[in-house]
Amino acid sequence: MINKRNMKYLSFIFYLFILLPASAQQILTSISTNDDSEIKNYIQKIGDLSIEMVYVQDGTYTMGSPSNEVEREINEIQHQVTLSDYYISKYEITFELYDYFCTTTCRREPYDEGWGRDRLPVINVSWYDATAFCEWLSEQTGKTYRLPTEAEWEYAAKGGVSDTINNCRYFNYSGSNNVDEVAWYTSNSDDKTCLIGMKKPNELGLYDMSGNVWEWCSDRYEDYSTAIQTDPTGATSGFYRICRGGSWNSNSKYCRSAFRSVNSQDDCFNNLGFRIVFVE
Repeated sequence: MINKRNMKYLSFIFYLFILLPASAQQILTSISTNDDSEIKNYIQKIGDLSIEMVYVQDGTYTMGSPSNEVEREINEIQHQVTLSDYYISKYEITFELYDYFCTTTCRREPYDEGWGRDRLPVINVSWYDATAFCEWLSEQTGKTYRLPTEAEWEYAAKGGVSDTINNCRYFNYSGSNNVDEVAWYTSNSDDKTCLIGMKKPNELGLYDMSGNVWEWCSDRYEDYSTAIQTDPTGATSGFYRICRGGSWNSNSKYCRSAFRSVNSQDDCFNNLGFRIVFVE
């Protein structure tokens, strides 16, 4: 309902829009019209800390890599996947968040290799550890948090752009074809993890989807099917879980959005962490 206060505001904007030059009009228009996905983003508070969650709209996209992509692997067969909408954390889960979880649940804190903690991505956590964090956060908030499926991870890494969107761009890495713009990897990391959010984000505003640390996914590994799939969750059995994104000690090949890697569920490495998703 438009009241007198709103009418005065709208009248002010109208007259300001008429009087301003074209360049200023464009700025004012961009401020006045927020993107739907940005409006749906939210911040999950947990104690004195917070987790920024980014909305990813449902859509159908081509998972895998094109046959002419440089350094492509044979297990990246392209196929169509349809996903429901979900939220994914803007950053990799940090030591400060994971340490708070450990303190609250009387768990032993993972080793940081002497590189520091706080806003560095947590490392030396197994798939079981990452899943336990999600379960704890779900209990604390009343929302269901979990690790992303491999399909959700790749869709987010590719900017959450559906194949139905015209003129969409395909990047080898998450947000760029220049790995140095978006990733901490073997050529620029100084042989250790780096602070989250320091590189260029991708189209969704997600940071470090390429490089810094590998990220656990919920799926067990299986070869891709060429059939169209809806909300796939991977194999129903097996001990190896998907890891995505490359890390601080990876070559650029492994930081590609389509590259697939696996680890045993109980593996803990100093280049392996995770981020989380929430589905309403």
